[in-house]
Parts: sequence; structure tokens; C-alpha cells
Amino acid sequence: MMIDIAIISKIRKAAIWAGLSLAAFFGIIAVISLVISGGAFEKPMQYRSVIPDITLNPGERKVLEFESFCLDSGRGSPRRGDDYSLMNTPAIKLRPYLRDIFNEYLSHPSRWKQGDVQQAVWYTQGNKKWQDLQPEQRDFIMTATGKEDPISGHPVILLSRMASIFGTVVKTNLLLAFLVLVLMVIALPFPSAYMERGISWMVSPRLAQKITRGRPGEMMDDFALNPKLQSLRSHIDVLFTRLVYRIFSRRR
Repeated sequence: MMIDIAIISKIRKAAIWAGLSLAAFFGIIAVISLVISGGAFEKPMQYRSVIPDITLNPGERKVLEFESFCLDSGRGSPRRGDDYSLMNTPAIKLRPYLRDIFNEYLSHPSRWKQGDVQQAVWYTQGNKKWQDLQPEQRDFIMTATGKEDPISGHPVILLSRMASIFGTVVKTNLLLAFLVLVLMVIALPFPSAYMERGISWMVSPRLAQKITRGRPGEMMDDFALNPKLQSLRSHIDVLFTRLVYRIFSRRR
């Protein structure tokens, strides 16, 4: 039985363009995820204005009394060696009602338990559900915010949850895009030309030319023209032709 060579060529071309589309798709998702997640996690929390400037002369002694507490605020928690406060910085705006919770606790430190405040902080970050909180924890949040279940449906919480999964999305899509790119370099003699045509419809044609005809494109083409890769490519073509032949033979 004879098989039209044009069919094999069309199938190979369809596979190549599918690979290009997948690489571009995964790459764009990864870039968008990086931009959004990077902006969501950027919290300028460091400050020094509230830190007293304590200087001692040789032999001088001072006694300073102050009250302190520590709350685990997830990504907003302090790092060793840094001076942080969620209270007087723009970072607190990224967590709805966090200022109200801190104001209530600092105004009445003996009224509320630190554990309840900790649960309230986690609640503002979307890590705790309202129905999972203890009655005294709900009372504290309602006293601080004046609302019952205040963050329900809050857009900042939704964006925060989306941003928390973007790290996995970025890694997965970058890995998939890299694997598709490797397959293209192995399977094509001049991968830069196919890449230029594949991404030109997504970005400016001039930008596509700069990306593919620059040094990275030349390196890919030089690597693809390696004699060992050419030999491997020939074996792949033979195996691909045999596979198509067997598929069509079974159908007939």
C-alpha cells in the first residue's frame, strides 16, 4: 500500500505549528504570571522612623522599658536583621482590615488574647474561613472591623489567592515552554525561522525578527545543524513515517 508523501508532510507541519503555539502559549502565561505575582507580593514594609536611636557613650547605661509582641503574618512577617512594621506602611493596604485589627489589639492589649489576634491576622490573609474561627475570635474581628465576616468576597483576598498559586503556574509553564523549544531545536534544521513565523502573530513582526534573528536565534540554528542532531533527525523522520504508515494501514 502506498501513502501520499504530502499527507506525511502535512502531519509533520501540523505537529510543528502545534508545538510553536504551545510554546508561545505557555511562555505568555508564565510571563503574565510573573508580572502579576511579582506585583502582588511587593510590600514595602521596612521603616526606621519608629525605631528609637539609642546611642550610649563609653561607660553610660540606660534602662528602656517597652512592650512588644510578635505575630506570624505569613509573607508579611519580619526577616532577621530587618526592621518591619505592618502598622504605618503602605503594605497594610494590601491586607483589608489588618489596620483595624492591629488598632483594636494595641488599644486594648489586655482584653484580647494574642492567639485570637493571630487567627484574625490569618483570616485577613484569606488563610482562615469565618466558620472555622472560635466565637471569641469572631468577636474580636467584629469589634475591630464593625462587620461580620468582613473579607467575604473582598477583591484583595481573591487576588491574593490567585497570586499564591502563580508560582506553580510560572514553573510549570516555563518548563513546558522549554521542553517544546528543545523538541523544536531537535526536530527542525532552522528552528529560528519557524519561531519567527510562529510568534509574529502574537507580537510585533519586528520584535519577532529581533528575537529570532539575533544571537539566540543564531545559537539555536548552529546547534540544530550539528551533524549528530541531523543524524538523529533523519532517524526521527524514518520512525515518524513508519508510524504514519502503520496508522493508515490499520484504518484500511
